[in-house]
Amino acid sequence: MTVKNTNPLLAASADEPNSNPYNVDALDRVNRLRAMIADIPGASDLPRLRTSEIRLANGTSAEALEQAAVMAVNAPGVGGELANAPALRDALNYIFAYQQFREEMAAALRQIDLALVHRKLVAAKLARPLYQVMKAYAASEVGDALKPYVKQMQRTLARRRRKALPTGAPSEPEEAVTKK
Repeated sequence: MTVKNTNPLLAASADEPNSNPYNVDALDRVNRLRAMIADIPGASDLPRLRTSEIRLANGTSAEALEQAAVMAVNAPGVGGELANAPALRDALNYIFAYQQFREEMAAALRQIDLALVHRKLVAAKLARPLYQVMKAYAASEVGDALKPYVKQMQRTLARRRRKALPTGAPSEPEEAVTKK
């Protein structure tokens, strides 16, 4: 499965005049990651799970599964088809093996998040002072051409206001009453 760039501001090929030099590499990595995940046995075309099934799976520890496998081996006549020790062992092996992969992917995700924040910080440290300079220049007599850009930047930099509290809700926490 290939990934298409859905952002029209970012070109996906190096021969386009306004191309983003990182897009080709990033899209290639996304495609390789998706191919790698598709190669994991049992990870593609999974049926949708109901919330109750997810809770049941998450609420059953690996130790409980291990104990069930031990019971199935030690009491082969009890439990009938439920006492399927090889299926329990296979599930445990899969969980233990791919849990390591999941943890490594989570660490990689945190590293990518930090790289993105770092790049954004570098850009923010350039953009905010530039805005201040352009704002001062736009206020002068010769800065009329910059006013629309400064206003647009002002809107994008404006902090979003918090949603209003519902009526009847206290606006500030009540202070504890102390005895004198």
